[in-house]
Amino acid sequence: MLLQSELYKGQKAVFLGDSITYGYGLSEGEHPYPELVSRALGFRSYENHGISGSSVVDGGLEPMCNRMEQLNADADIIFFMGGRNDFSSGTTAFGNINISPSSTDTFYGALKHVAEGLIQRYPTKLIVFLTPPHGSSTAVPEYLPNPVTGRVYSEYIAAIKEVASLYSIPVCDLWNIAGIQPLLKVHKNLYFTGENGVPDGLHPNQAGHSRLAARIVGFLNTL
Repeated sequence: MLLQSELYKGQKAVFLGDSITYGYGLSEGEHPYPELVSRALGFRSYENHGISGSSVVDGGLEPMCNRMEQLNADADIIFFMGGRNDFSSGTTAFGNINISPSSTDTFYGALKHVAEGLIQRYPTKLIVFLTPPHGSSTAVPEYLPNPVTGRVYSEYIAAIKEVASLYSIPVCDLWNIAGIQPLLKVHKNLYFTGENGVPDGLHPNQAGHSRLAARIVGFLNTL
């Protein structure tokens, strides 16, 4: 059970993300991590802007780099998680830390655009980057490189952390602290769901979302 903290009680939050944030695969009555985090921290309200298939990069489906204006301008805490779809189905360049934030057709450029856009929109508010947890499907395991960029999933995670560091944005590194690794059958069966409830190694089930939420709450309470 998550213990409620008084530190963030009464604040308003927004969550920008993809199918993990949306809660793809959860059944009726189950709750994605944004709802669990919001309950645990006593937020007054929260908005879940997770869209299944959403990329960070412009050119993909419902790119996050173009969705910041949809977020509640009065939010006190802004969470961002993305990158899985850029790795698994992205067809654009990877880029590097020196690329312009206007180069939103590259992963690094889009990340920088998101970071600068959120800072401009919420200059005095708490912005938190969440790295995705490990994710490996049969079709696209995390250790095989994207055919266009030649990069494996962990390199996308490293880019998220590098960009966050550049802008002094705190990172809750779920990749390393969630304690979820779907390449292990025991974890895949315990923490994942998928189409018709069959664990796909990508989409957390209720136990997986609860685990993510617990790590995020613990991280927020250190800030």
